[in-house]
Amino acid sequence: MAAVLDAGEGAVASHGTAAALWQLPGFGLTRLEVTRGGRRKSRTPPIAVLHRPVLLLPHHCTHTRGLPVTTLARTIFDLAGTGVKPERIARLVNMIANKSSGTLAALHRTLKELAQRGRPGITVMREVLAERPVGSVLPATGLEMRFEAILCEAGLRLLRRQVDLGGHEWIGRIDFVDLELGLLVEVDSILHHSSPMDVAADEKRDADLLAAGFRKVLRIPEEYVWYQPWLVAKAVREAFAELSGFSVH
Repeated sequence: MAAVLDAGEGAVASHGTAAALWQLPGFGLTRLEVTRGGRRKSRTPPIAVLHRPVLLLPHHCTHTRGLPVTTLARTIFDLAGTGVKPERIARLVNMIANKSSGTLAALHRTLKELAQRGRPGITVMREVLAERPVGSVLPATGLEMRFEAILCEAGLRLLRRQVDLGGHEWIGRIDFVDLELGLLVEVDSILHHSSPMDVAADEKRDADLLAAGFRKVLRIPEEYVWYQPWLVAKAVREAFAELSGFSVH
């Protein structure tokens, strides 16, 4: 609050500071950043880094934890313009959109408002949002994002994400699905799928899914995704071939 007040009337916490206040992973309060619109003045606040964007719309500002701050959508755009890697921006968009269904629409509205030629970060945000139209079901984790990247790199088609399935009763939400082939793919994290209890629960759910009429449940271990991606591509390609009636050599 001291940094915001020191920056002058209309200032708000922004960039990495706003990200920390919104509790985005990997951001802290060691380097304070604020943003203020209005006329430029020569004095630079000694407490924080001051950003003076050409456009700071009133509805891009709000309050969280009692502090004036850029909205979550505007914060993501500001981070994209300060050198945060596109892959990290994509993960942040997935995370916040999965937590709040309206956030993706807000990001697209913000893109229209800020899309000016030469504006830092707009190219990154345009590319990230082009792959995430409003209403998209996004990967829930970085593990799922990496799985999709492996499929793309291998020239394999992408699958539907996060689909609720079952027969007469709901069985569970599946990571990736090809309904035409009856193929279900689960990307198993070490944290949630390694204990004997987890394995038993997975086996029961797989049996229930097969009994409901699905043809194959393919489980991909986390270590394959991060350290042996060629095995991921091989397993999915073979599953496609098996269920399509083709052979893979």
